[in-house]
Amino acid sequence: MLPVLALGALLQGALASPVALEATNFARQASAVPFGQVISSCTVPGAFALTFDDGPYIYTMELLDKLDAAGLKATFFLNGQNIDYINNYQAVLQRMVNSGHQIASHTYNHADLTTLGEDGVRAQMTELDDHLRSLVGVAPTYMRPPYFSTNDNVLRILRDMQYHVINADIDTLDYQYATPETNYQALDRFTSLFNGGGSISLMHDWHVTTVQQLVPNVIPIVQASGRRSMTVGECMGDPAQNWYR
Repeated sequence: MLPVLALGALLQGALASPVALEATNFARQASAVPFGQVISSCTVPGAFALTFDDGPYIYTMELLDKLDAAGLKATFFLNGQNIDYINNYQAVLQRMVNSGHQIASHTYNHADLTTLGEDGVRAQMTELDDHLRSLVGVAPTYMRPPYFSTNDNVLRILRDMQYHVINADIDTLDYQYATPETNYQALDRFTSLFNGGGSISLMHDWHVTTVQQLVPNVIPIVQASGRRSMTVGECMGDPAQNWYR
């Protein structure tokens, strides 16, 4: 198994080199995590995974500061062109992987995959993969469908493309409670669902209230719980070299 820090160091070396990482550097082990099947909770006992959608954005580096200071790892489900353009954030992506966080796909421009034909679904996935290979040398094997929207055809395509499909069982709805006055409702949702056994949380790092208000309140709850906070790949028991191709 390739340790997360070793993975980060390997990626850092790739970023310093004009040559992209060869796929053989990430020789995948057999994975017990199914492809093309919706997964909404961790399988490792006592595990918890923080996840953030729709970034990167101008607040993501501040979020990384907070997570790293707390010793917590997260998984970032990224878009190529949504709130902003991913090519503007190579330093942010580099820090994610070097700090042991996981990067994953949220499609290129946050399309509802159920509204697209097969070519459209594949293009949403491969276009983001191409950008990430250019920026950090790898493409993710984990993805989250925008709006949690899938159907049998979409899942068939994602299975064929060998993506692990990750939803969440702690949806904070932080995008609905994105003002300082209402953000406590996102915290209440997190607390209730987390204490009820939820294991994969969903937030959005492009909301300043999420980064500066919600996350600082969530961190001590997680730390006091005795549960182990880790990436989605880790909470599925999947070796780090399986997270990318």
